[in-house]
Amino acid sequence: MNAEHPVLRQNIKKLYVVTALSSFGFSVPILFLFQQSLGLTLEEAFTIQAMYAAALVIFEVPSGYLSDRWGRKFTIIAGSASLFLGMIIYSLSTTFWAFTAAEIFLALGMSLHSGTIEALMYDTLLELREADQYRRIIGVLGFVSLASRSIIALLVGLIAVLNLRAPLWADVILFGSGLLLSLLLTEPHRHKLQGQEPLAAIWKICTHTLVHNVLLRSLILLYTVVAAINLMLFWFLQPYQNMVQLPLPYFGLVNALIFIGSALAAKYTYTVKHWISDRTFLFILSLIAVGSCVVLGFTATLWGITLFFVGETAFSAFETLTGDLINKATTSDMRATVLSLRSFTSRLFFAILSPILGYFADIYTLNQALLITGIIGLLALGLTFLLMLPTWRHLAHRRRHA
Repeated sequence: MNAEHPVLRQNIKKLYVVTALSSFGFSVPILFLFQQSLGLTLEEAFTIQAMYAAALVIFEVPSGYLSDRWGRKFTIIAGSASLFLGMIIYSLSTTFWAFTAAEIFLALGMSLHSGTIEALMYDTLLELREADQYRRIIGVLGFVSLASRSIIALLVGLIAVLNLRAPLWADVILFGSGLLLSLLLTEPHRHKLQGQEPLAAIWKICTHTLVHNVLLRSLILLYTVVAAINLMLFWFLQPYQNMVQLPLPYFGLVNALIFIGSALAAKYTYTVKHWISDRTFLFILSLIAVGSCVVLGFTATLWGITLFFVGETAFSAFETLTGDLINKATTSDMRATVLSLRSFTSRLFFAILSPILGYFADIYTLNQALLITGIIGLLALGLTFLLMLPTWRHLAHRRRHA
């Protein structure tokens, strides 16, 4: 390992911790229960998440451009501050519109972090001349984040039994700590976007990514479908646990087990390249992540929870793999914008789907809603693979021993 730039090297560990503190909160495993305890319907709860996704859609690409233009550190600090403010609003709120306002601040914070943390990690490794370690490092980043989520999830059940609002206040402390740590990051030297008019610059990057660069377009399209369906699967977990009458203290345990599995999948994704090609691995992971919804459409028992574990674990490996491939296919002057564009498209698809599927969950059965979600996902996935056929040759088709 390169021993130069000791201060810059500290970015790697700091980014592990910033991600762990800001990517997940105590409130997530019980958020729908908290909202329903205040009288909100499942449709309203999904609508709030759709508002969050829509806000991400609006903020995602401009925030990536801001990161490329003004710097990674500044953008991460701004994102941490927005997450902190959003959680304070959530902790003090009781109504649909107040929760929506809080989610908008959270969306702004997440969009400022989205792509920027990965871009800062990659740029740091570039300056250290260790970019070939990115897939392993980003896997460890995912492992640290998801492992911390599992610890948080284990505590959530105990806290929530006493008071459903207590986990929200715990998040205020969590996000506040992330804000303080983000102040200590170091900005690496890199090529930045020049003084081009912002909208023109964003448009240029978007057209390059989604029109001219076949590989990037295909990877982002595939990520869009799988990530949106996976996000629906994640938010269906809480009502599913209610349906199968899982006791509340075990909600956190289930989330913890899912995150542990996802953490291990993220950490060891890089090792799979020794046995299987990237293209085959993408295909398998996509089918598992989306197919879990279809099988859940026919399952209404406690054992069905294992399918959430399978789907989330597959997506964790899928996200690590696509993140590495996208980073290698772009350059540092537009890296954060491209990564933000990836999140933009997936959140847009989710924002369109979630209120509709939440409505189906209210008027039909939860199993029917899950089945519809899975069928939509498989149809979209099939179309995506057809469109990607000319692109497969750009992906490694043999086992790599490097």
